[in-house]
Amino acid sequence: MSIIGKKIIRIEETPSTNDLAKEYAKNGEGEGTVIVAEHQTKGKGRMGRSFFSPSGAGLYMSVILRPTDEKNGLLITSFASVAVCRAIKKVCGVSPKIKWVNDVYLNEKKVCGILTESLISEGKAEYIILGVGINVNGAEFPDDIKDIATSIEKETLKKQDKEALLREILKELDELYKTYGNGEFLEESRKLSCVLGKEIKVIRGNETYIAKAVDLDSLGGLIIERDGKKETLNSGEVSIRF
Repeated sequence: MSIIGKKIIRIEETPSTNDLAKEYAKNGEGEGTVIVAEHQTKGKGRMGRSFFSPSGAGLYMSVILRPTDEKNGLLITSFASVAVCRAIKKVCGVSPKIKWVNDVYLNEKKVCGILTESLISEGKAEYIILGVGINVNGAEFPDDIKDIATSIEKETLKKQDKEALLREILKELDELYKTYGNGEFLEESRKLSCVLGKEIKVIRGNETYIAKAVDLDSLGGLIIERDGKKETLNSGEVSIRF
Protein backbone atom coordinates (compact mmCIF):
# COMPACT_ATOMS: atom_id res chain seq x y z
CA MET A 1 0.00 0.00 0.00
CA SER A 2 1.30 3.44 -0.94
CA ILE A 3 2.15 5.93 1.80
CA ILE A 4 3.56 8.88 -0.09
CA GLY A 5 1.20 10.36 -2.64
CA LYS A 6 -2.02 8.72 -1.50
CA LYS A 7 -3.39 12.26 -1.18
CA ILE A 8 -2.25 15.22 -3.29
CA ILE A 9 -3.28 18.79 -2.56
CA ARG A 10 -2.73 21.08 -5.54
CA ILE A 11 -2.59 24.85 -5.27
CA GLU A 12 -1.79 27.60 -7.73
CA GLU A 13 0.40 29.77 -5.52
CA THR A 14 1.83 29.80 -2.00
CA PRO A 15 4.79 31.49 -0.31
CA SER A 16 6.34 28.06 0.44
CA THR A 17 5.03 24.52 0.09
CA ASN A 18 7.08 23.54 3.14
CA ASP A 19 5.42 26.19 5.29
CA LEU A 20 1.99 25.23 3.99
CA ALA A 21 2.69 21.55 4.65
CA LYS A 22 3.65 22.43 8.23
CA GLU A 23 0.25 24.05 8.73
CA TYR A 24 -1.50 20.99 7.36
CA ALA A 25 0.64 18.73 9.57
CA LYS A 26 -0.12 20.80 12.70
CA ASN A 27 -3.82 20.44 11.90
CA GLY A 28 -3.56 16.66 11.77
CA GLU A 29 -3.11 15.97 8.06
CA GLY A 30 -2.05 12.38 7.55
CA GLU A 31 1.30 10.97 6.59
CA GLY A 32 2.10 10.85 2.92
CA THR A 33 0.02 13.86 1.93
CA VAL A 34 1.74 15.88 -0.78
CA ILE A 35 1.37 19.62 -1.40
CA VAL A 36 2.12 20.66 -4.99
CA ALA A 37 2.21 24.31 -6.11
CA GLU A 38 2.56 25.90 -9.52
CA HIS A 39 4.34 28.88 -8.02
CA GLN A 40 6.15 29.79 -4.79
CA THR A 41 6.57 33.44 -3.92
CA LYS A 42 9.08 32.71 -1.14
CA GLY A 43 10.52 29.30 -1.95
CA LYS A 44 12.83 28.10 0.80
CA GLY A 45 16.35 26.73 0.51
CA ARG A 46 18.90 25.73 3.12
CA MET A 47 20.69 28.23 5.35
CA GLY A 48 17.77 30.68 5.00
CA ARG A 49 18.29 31.10 1.26
CA SER A 50 15.47 31.45 -1.25
CA PHE A 51 14.69 28.95 -4.00
CA PHE A 52 13.93 30.43 -7.43
CA SER A 53 10.37 29.24 -8.19
CA PRO A 54 8.94 30.80 -11.37
CA SER A 55 5.31 30.10 -12.15
CA GLY A 56 4.64 26.96 -14.17
CA ALA A 57 8.29 26.15 -14.87
CA GLY A 58 9.29 23.95 -11.97
CA LEU A 59 8.00 21.20 -9.74
CA TYR A 60 7.51 22.47 -6.19
CA MET A 61 6.27 19.96 -3.65
CA SER A 62 6.34 19.04 0.03
CA VAL A 63 5.50 15.73 1.70
CA ILE A 64 4.24 15.24 5.25
CA LEU A 65 6.03 12.36 6.98
CA ARG A 66 5.36 10.97 10.42
CA PRO A 67 8.05 8.35 11.03
CA THR A 68 7.31 6.18 14.07
CA ASP A 69 10.92 5.43 14.90
CA GLU A 70 13.92 7.59 15.60
CA LYS A 71 15.27 7.74 12.06
CA ASN A 72 18.00 10.23 11.29
CA GLY A 73 16.70 13.24 9.34
CA LEU A 74 19.83 13.15 7.21
CA LEU A 75 18.78 9.76 5.89
CA ILE A 76 15.46 11.20 4.72
CA THR A 77 17.22 13.92 2.76
CA SER A 78 19.62 11.31 1.38
CA PHE A 79 16.99 8.86 0.16
CA ALA A 80 14.98 11.71 -1.34
CA SER A 81 17.92 12.77 -3.48
CA VAL A 82 18.27 9.20 -4.75
CA ALA A 83 14.55 9.08 -5.56
CA VAL A 84 14.79 12.34 -7.53
CA CYS A 85 17.81 11.07 -9.49
CA ARG A 86 16.03 7.81 -10.33
CA ALA A 87 12.90 9.63 -11.49
CA ILE A 88 14.71 12.20 -13.63
CA LYS A 89 16.67 9.46 -15.35
CA LYS A 90 13.57 7.37 -16.04
CA VAL A 91 11.33 10.20 -17.23
CA CYS A 92 13.78 12.64 -18.79
CA GLY A 93 16.57 10.36 -19.98
CA VAL A 94 19.46 12.16 -18.28
CA SER A 95 21.61 11.08 -15.35
CA PRO A 96 21.85 13.59 -12.47
CA LYS A 97 24.36 13.51 -9.63
CA ILE A 98 24.02 14.25 -5.91
CA LYS A 99 25.98 17.00 -4.20
CA TRP A 100 25.84 16.17 -0.51
CA VAL A 101 23.55 16.53 1.11
CA ASN A 102 20.54 18.10 -0.52
CA ASP A 103 21.30 19.19 -4.08
CA VAL A 104 20.89 17.35 -7.37
CA TYR A 105 23.10 18.43 -10.25
CA LEU A 106 22.95 18.11 -14.02
CA ASN A 107 26.13 18.85 -15.97
CA GLU A 108 27.72 20.44 -12.89
CA LYS A 109 24.82 22.83 -12.27
CA LYS A 110 22.05 22.67 -9.68
CA VAL A 111 18.73 21.40 -10.96
CA CYS A 112 17.06 20.43 -7.67
CA GLY A 113 17.13 21.38 -4.01
CA ILE A 114 15.78 19.32 -1.13
CA LEU A 115 14.86 20.77 2.26
CA THR A 116 13.85 18.66 5.25
CA GLU A 117 12.28 20.38 8.26
CA SER A 118 10.79 18.89 11.41
CA LEU A 119 8.91 19.67 14.61
CA ILE A 120 10.67 18.11 17.58
CA SER A 121 8.72 17.58 20.79
CA GLU A 122 10.23 15.86 23.83
CA GLY A 123 13.09 14.59 21.69
CA LYS A 124 10.85 13.05 19.02
CA ALA A 125 9.76 14.29 15.62
CA GLU A 126 6.02 14.97 15.56
CA TYR A 127 6.30 15.34 11.81
CA ILE A 128 8.92 15.82 9.13
CA ILE A 129 8.34 17.94 6.04
CA LEU A 130 10.25 16.85 2.96
CA GLY A 131 10.42 19.64 0.40
CA VAL A 132 11.58 19.14 -3.18
CA GLY A 133 12.05 21.89 -5.75
CA ILE A 134 13.09 20.98 -9.30
CA ASN A 135 13.89 23.28 -12.20
CA VAL A 136 12.01 21.28 -14.83
CA ASN A 137 11.28 23.70 -17.68
CA GLY A 138 12.46 27.17 -18.57
CA ALA A 139 15.94 28.34 -19.45
CA GLU A 140 16.25 31.80 -17.95
CA PHE A 141 17.64 32.39 -14.45
CA PRO A 142 18.41 35.53 -12.43
CA ASP A 143 21.93 36.90 -12.79
CA ASP A 144 22.96 35.79 -9.30
CA ILE A 145 22.35 32.10 -10.05
CA LYS A 146 22.52 31.77 -13.84
CA ASP A 147 26.06 30.37 -13.68
CA ILE A 148 25.27 27.73 -11.07
CA ALA A 149 21.67 26.70 -11.81
CA THR A 150 20.03 24.96 -14.74
CA SER A 151 16.81 23.21 -15.73
CA ILE A 152 16.13 19.80 -17.22
CA GLU A 153 14.72 21.45 -20.33
CA LYS A 154 17.85 23.57 -20.73
CA GLU A 155 20.12 20.52 -20.50
CA THR A 156 18.02 18.26 -22.73
CA LEU A 157 16.80 20.94 -25.19
CA LYS A 158 13.35 19.43 -24.72
CA LYS A 159 10.30 20.56 -22.77
CA GLN A 160 9.59 18.03 -20.04
CA ASP A 161 6.37 16.50 -18.72
CA LYS A 162 6.07 17.73 -15.13
CA GLU A 163 3.15 15.43 -14.32
CA ALA A 164 5.02 12.33 -15.46
CA LEU A 165 8.01 13.40 -13.40
CA LEU A 166 5.83 14.05 -10.34
CA ARG A 167 4.27 10.59 -10.58
CA GLU A 168 7.64 8.90 -10.85
CA ILE A 169 9.16 10.88 -7.98
CA LEU A 170 6.25 9.97 -5.69
CA LYS A 171 6.61 6.32 -6.69
CA GLU A 172 10.34 6.32 -5.93
CA LEU A 173 9.92 8.25 -2.69
CA ASP A 174 7.25 5.81 -1.52
CA GLU A 175 9.40 2.79 -2.31
CA LEU A 176 12.47 4.16 -0.54
CA TYR A 177 10.56 5.53 2.47
CA LYS A 178 9.36 2.05 3.37
CA THR A 179 12.89 0.67 3.56
CA TYR A 180 15.29 3.60 3.99
CA GLY A 181 16.04 2.73 7.61
CA ASN A 182 18.12 -0.26 6.53
CA GLY A 183 20.45 2.07 4.65
CA GLU A 184 20.67 -0.14 1.58
CA PHE A 185 20.07 2.82 -0.72
CA LEU A 186 23.31 4.45 0.49
CA GLU A 187 25.36 2.39 -1.94
CA GLU A 188 23.37 3.92 -4.77
CA SER A 189 23.85 7.32 -3.16
CA ARG A 190 27.61 6.79 -3.18
CA LYS A 191 27.57 5.92 -6.88
CA LEU A 192 25.50 9.02 -7.66
CA SER A 193 27.71 11.34 -5.61
CA CYS A 194 29.60 14.10 -7.39
CA VAL A 195 31.76 14.90 -4.35
CA LEU A 196 33.19 11.59 -3.18
CA GLY A 197 36.88 11.29 -3.99
CA LYS A 198 37.21 15.04 -4.62
CA GLU A 199 38.59 18.01 -2.77
CA ILE A 200 35.76 20.14 -1.42
CA LYS A 201 35.29 23.35 0.49
CA VAL A 202 33.46 22.79 3.78
CA ILE A 203 31.41 25.62 5.28
CA ARG A 204 30.29 25.13 8.89
CA GLY A 205 29.12 28.24 10.69
CA ASN A 206 31.99 30.72 10.58
CA GLU A 207 34.54 28.03 9.70
CA THR A 208 35.64 27.28 6.13
CA TYR A 209 38.28 24.77 5.12
CA ILE A 210 39.40 22.45 2.33
CA ALA A 211 39.07 18.68 2.77
CA LYS A 212 38.67 15.51 0.74
CA ALA A 213 35.28 13.78 0.60
CA VAL A 214 35.95 10.12 1.37
CA ASP A 215 32.68 8.23 1.98
CA LEU A 216 29.16 8.26 3.45
CA ASP A 217 28.51 6.71 6.84
CA SER A 218 25.51 4.52 7.73
CA LEU A 219 23.37 7.57 8.60
CA GLY A 220 24.18 9.55 5.46
CA GLY A 221 26.90 11.68 7.06
CA LEU A 222 29.80 12.75 4.86
CA ILE A 223 33.16 11.33 5.91
CA ILE A 224 35.93 13.77 5.07
CA GLU A 225 39.68 13.78 5.53
CA ARG A 226 41.83 16.79 6.39
CA ASP A 227 45.30 17.02 7.81
CA GLY A 228 45.49 13.23 7.72
CA LYS A 229 42.49 12.78 10.01
CA LYS A 230 38.97 11.66 9.21
CA GLU A 231 35.79 13.20 10.57
CA THR A 232 32.10 12.97 9.74
CA LEU A 233 29.88 15.88 8.75
CA ASN A 234 26.23 15.62 9.76
CA SER A 235 25.49 19.26 8.99
CA GLY A 236 27.00 22.18 7.17
CA GLU A 237 27.53 22.79 3.47
CA VAL A 238 30.09 21.68 0.95
CA SER A 239 31.13 23.20 -2.34
CA ILE A 240 32.97 21.72 -5.31
CA ARG A 241 33.50 25.20 -6.74
CA PHE A 242 36.40 27.08 -5.19
